[in-house]
Amino acid sequence: MTIAHLSDTHLGYRAYGRTTDKGINQREFDVMQSFRSALDQIAERDPDLIVHTGDMFHQVRPSNLTVIAAFRQLSKVQAKRGFKPFVILGGNHDTPRTSDAGNILNLFLAIEGVTILAQSRPEVVEFSDLDCEVMGVASPAVDARTEDGQKYSWTPSGTRKHSVLALHGVATQALQSQKHPDRPNSDFDVHEANAKRWTYVALGDFHDHQAYAPNCCYAGATEFTTSNIFDEARTKGWVWFDTEVGALEFIPVPTRRLVDLKWIKGAGLTGAQITEQLLKNATWADEEMPIVRQVVTDVGPLARSEVDQGALRGLHARCLQYLYRPWAPQAESIPGKPGERVEGVSLETEWDRFLDDRVTPPGLDGTRVRATGRSLLEEAQRNDETDLA
Repeated sequence: MTIAHLSDTHLGYRAYGRTTDKGINQREFDVMQSFRSALDQIAERDPDLIVHTGDMFHQVRPSNLTVIAAFRQLSKVQAKRGFKPFVILGGNHDTPRTSDAGNILNLFLAIEGVTILAQSRPEVVEFSDLDCEVMGVASPAVDARTEDGQKYSWTPSGTRKHSVLALHGVATQALQSQKHPDRPNSDFDVHEANAKRWTYVALGDFHDHQAYAPNCCYAGATEFTTSNIFDEARTKGWVWFDTEVGALEFIPVPTRRLVDLKWIKGAGLTGAQITEQLLKNATWADEEMPIVRQVVTDVGPLARSEVDQGALRGLHARCLQYLYRPWAPQAESIPGKPGERVEGVSLETEWDRFLDDRVTPPGLDGTRVRATGRSLLEEAQRNDETDLA
């Protein structure tokens, strides 16, 4: 039996202010294109079973445009593969918080061969033609308990030749490798999945491809959609698993290119010198229109104000988004006695660093948000000084 495993497509995700010539947010278009590419690749290989392990959509109520595009793509791939089983798991992004809200994923039940597993308890569906059972543990079911308070055991029934566990949650092992931007704590331990007892364990919610056994892995996302995309692996894709081979094969998909430029040490540099370094580092091909991050450390207030804004606008015009991150100098930490105040990073620096790796929501001016925050912090500091006086 052959299995195609994809996950975390986050259709409907939007970022930055650029749009296509049809008025669609460019990142939303990119994300749909990667989804389309993955499905085309999967259809070409014609697997017996496709498993999507959650977060099909970026939000519970995606736009009509996104839903229609997704429906068309799923209909196309299902028709091409003769309507073989396609299981879609409910993720934390696309599962409503209340059961009476209605799940948008259920619309895809109108497509032959599609099964939705999105309940608050583990669900099992059987495919007799494949002699296979699939247990779906959607996001709200990861910590589900039985009536006597015991956590459900994720184990196959043993009545079928093939068994697949599909689970949406962040494993402890995933958090150990990279801090998940939306989850401070893990949802489960990989050992709970009992991989040796399953034919295949398909994991979702973590956006980098990671394997924990020859038959157990996160497929990863198909595009960059977290709040800190530069912490993610540069290659996105899906996973192919052939039970006769018994090994994972990761298949990359095309994505928007990320360019994380070499950091510039700004200590002692004037604004003009920093501008020169910014232009020198900008070596990407303009036609790629990548997402670019440029960090400059230890930038003093005067040098920051002297950086050529026209040059910055020119750099931004050469890419989809130019994330210019000038970091203020970090105050030296001075050891103190118990009860004494120890000088550390200023609030302004903390604010800058908080914003540095966050994607500015559509419609907001990142520069204005940064300036407003610093202004409010300075006002608060002045008020503190007045109170002390």
